[in-house]
Amino acid sequence: MRDSAPPLLSVNNLRVAFGGVERVRGLTLSIRAGQTLGIVGESGCGKSLSWLAVLGLLGDAAKIRGSVLLDGSEMIGANRQTLERMRGRRIAMVFQDPSGALNPMRSIGWQIDEVLRLHRGLRGAAVRVETCRLLDRVGIPDPVRRANAYADELSGGQNQRVAIAMALAGRPELLIADEPTTALDPTIQAQILTLLKDVQRESGMAMVLISHDLSLVSEMCDMVAVMYAGEIVELASARALFAAPAHPYTRALLAGMPMLDGPRRPMVAIRGSVPHGQDMPPGCAFAARCDTFVAACARPQGMHTVAPDHVALCHRARIAT
Repeated sequence: MRDSAPPLLSVNNLRVAFGGVERVRGLTLSIRAGQTLGIVGESGCGKSLSWLAVLGLLGDAAKIRGSVLLDGSEMIGANRQTLERMRGRRIAMVFQDPSGALNPMRSIGWQIDEVLRLHRGLRGAAVRVETCRLLDRVGIPDPVRRANAYADELSGGQNQRVAIAMALAGRPELLIADEPTTALDPTIQAQILTLLKDVQRESGMAMVLISHDLSLVSEMCDMVAVMYAGEIVELASARALFAAPAHPYTRALLAGMPMLDGPRRPMVAIRGSVPHGQDMPPGCAFAARCDTFVAACARPQGMHTVAPDHVALCHRARIAT
């Protein structure tokens, strides 16, 4: 795919506030058809919140500003009918807790049937035929029988597969996968990731992968955005980011990542915690936890170009190694 291809989704200066306190601060990025973008960072950095805002799922308590263009169509401020046409059909999400995302009062087949009726206009026997095909595609055994089961009758891994089947039912152009392998054993994790890769290769859809697992992101993603305290502090190709991280926060995250090859080294924890709300410092949000803090870090930071397709929110980024 050419880099000159227009983006499928463009997010520009997205800001999300609750009670006057900003939790997402100026998120700007884009993703092209067929591309996989990883979003990484500690809990509380705004990873999931950003994409719930993109989809219009935060409710009236959230004050959202900025622009989100899906193939040129604005999503921020769009009416309910417009968003409902986009969600499921053009952009879909696999939520972090699949059991919580599924309706315990309806069979899994009924829930997938509903997506097919709403977003693909299927009717009659064709609906259940396609539901069973999707369940088979995501690796659910005996799909005809399982379509009549309920979420509490399935394992965590099976519920995750059902959630993926529901997301894929509308044939979306963009899939947002929020921690899709959390709480699954390694064998099931590998199967889920292989499934997502296969579907993406077959359909050409783009994917946003939100994860704490850096090794998973390095394997799955073309581009990686590192979020800290509600903003992107580094954005680069996966190859560049893991080979030469430019922001101290990214380097700190990688220092806590276990290494499977090369010389053994101790993992290093990041001291302190992510600042929130009124505790946000005037300069670099990571300054209080950074081992390389200098006076310049207490001033507002700008995004610096490290290399083509590699930027970082740090005054040292231009010379970082």
